[in-house]
This record gives sequence, structure tokens and C-alpha cells, in this order.
Amino acid sequence: MAILALSIEELQVLSLVSGKRIKSYSVLNGIKDFNRETFEANKKLHAEIVSNFIEDGAIWTNEEGKPFLIRELQTVFNIINAPERTIKIKPASEKPFEEHFYSYKDSIGVLFSVSKDEKIYSIEYLYNKSIFETWFKENVIGDLEIEEETEFHNEWILSSEEFNILSLLIINNNYIKYTNSKKVLKIDELMNEDLVEKINNMNLFKLNQETVDQIMKSDNFTNVINSLESKGALELKSDEIILNKVICEGFESGNLRDVIELTEIDPFMRIKNLYITNLGYILFEPMIVKPLQWKITTMGLKNSHSEFMEKLLEFSGIQPNEKLKMELKKHIN
Repeated sequence: MAILALSIEELQVLSLVSGKRIKSYSVLNGIKDFNRETFEANKKLHAEIVSNFIEDGAIWTNEEGKPFLIRELQTVFNIINAPERTIKIKPASEKPFEEHFYSYKDSIGVLFSVSKDEKIYSIEYLYNKSIFETWFKENVIGDLEIEEETEFHNEWILSSEEFNILSLLIINNNYIKYTNSKKVLKIDELMNEDLVEKINNMNLFKLNQETVDQIMKSDNFTNVINSLESKGALELKSDEIILNKVICEGFESGNLRDVIELTEIDPFMRIKNLYITNLGYILFEPMIVKPLQWKITTMGLKNSHSEFMEKLLEFSGIQPNEKLKMELKKHIN
């Protein structure tokens, strides 16, 4: 495994010398200094960098003096400039590199990482599926030191209303635990005044007060609760609501270890959040359909890592309307 640590100008040079056109799925499209104006302004500096790379053996020149990347770097920048697919990985926790991008073409991949100050661009190569899975397990998930790991796999497709109400129940449940209350979660006791006051500080799901008010006033509230029970997200005992254990306890401050945002770099920019908890993994994904739906997946820490990674990198299908189809034709390379 080889690693390059580059400045933005060095990255520009290697990308340019590769001769491969930067395509839609490339991580380089999201870097602010990758444009014609910056390249023109940096011509003199680029020439100096090319000379340094020739001296280091990263670039060679033909008889006419035209620069070329050495074979392994040509392969690396063929992938970076024109990947088959790119996945952005952004942990919420404090780490030296703020964002990682896994780009691959056929069976070969490259890990592209950006430091928090955007002054260092790290490129690790060459990867395959197995190496990437190992990197993710060791560097993103880390050792959770959980002795009693369990194996399970649940998946629910929720409407927006179901998702909002489930979010509301999770917030209420966590508030009860936070206040060391002996109360249980009950339909007729949701959103007491103290909770309404504190909701913005404890809200993982960005559920605003207007949405909360609409939920509580909805005539469909009980039907949605019953629907969530039929899907296995909760259980009703009289008027008591018992949430699925992983959903119920996973978001508590002592159990939630990290939140990872994953984005597929394409015209749709599909996104999902991975919540790493002591009880298992939780995936929240908004689905690009009309009306909007949410896919929630829970998996045990004991599940096979390859099964987990397959689910993690799988994004839901898309139902574009005619206007969106026309826009796609303009932008997809």
C-alpha cells in the first residue's frame, strides 16, 4: 500500500499531467481550486512542481519534453479523474482528516482524504473491496470494545409522517432517560412543556417545533403508531410505547459512539447516516421517491463485516420525473 501527501498545487499538476478528463463522479469536482482560472494563475508554480516530480521519479518526459505520470500514478489518477463510483465518508468525531472519498474503477480503488484545514490531500492506493472494508472497520468504526455482540438485521421503509413520529418518540424516550424519570413512554404524555423547551438541544433528527405541533394535532397519529408497530419499530402495551431496543437505546449519549455521513457522488448526491452504537449499527436513508420515504436499517455488531459493508454502500433506487431526466442528460458524462 502506497500513500501520497500532496498540496493542492501538487494535486493539480498530477491530475493535469495524467491527461484524463475530470468526470462527474470525480472527487476533484468538489475542490474549490480545481478550475481553469486557478490553473492559469498557477502555471509558473506548476512548472516548478513538474520539475520536482521529474527529479523525484514521479513524472518522466519523452524526447519532445512532454511530461507523463509513471505507470502506477497514471492508474491512480485515471481512477481519481474518471471513477466508476465515488463514496464520500464524513465522520462527526474529531479526526485529523475531515472527509474521505473512496473512488474505484472495475476492481481497483483509491482512498482520497482531505485534512480539516484543506491543506493536505492524502491518497492511498491501490485498494480493492477487501482492503477498503478493512480500512473502514479499523479507521472509521474502530474497536468498540463490546463483549456481548449480537447478530440481527431489520429494515423498515417509513413514510415521512411515520419517520417524523418515530423521531418524536425517540426524542421523548431519551428525554425521560436524561431526566432520570421513572416514567414510561405514553401517547398522552408526549411533548411536555420541559421537553418542548429543551428539544432543540437534544434533537438528533432536526425535528423543528412546527413539525412537532403538526404531528401532535394530526388526526392520523394513532394510525401511524399502529403502522409503526406492525413494521416492528415499536410495541404497544395498553397506552405504553416500547420502542425497538436498538432504536430506543442506541441514541442515548452513553451508547452513541459516532455518526458517519455517507454520500454517493453523482447528480443525485444520495446520502445516508450511519449511527455507530454499542447495541449495533443504525442506518437512516431518505429515499428519492415521491412522496418521500425513509429506509431505516439496523444491524448487529456480530453480523459479518462484508454483509454490513454491502448494506452500507447500497443506496436506494431513484424515481426521477421527466424534468429531472432532462437535467440528467445535460450533466452526466
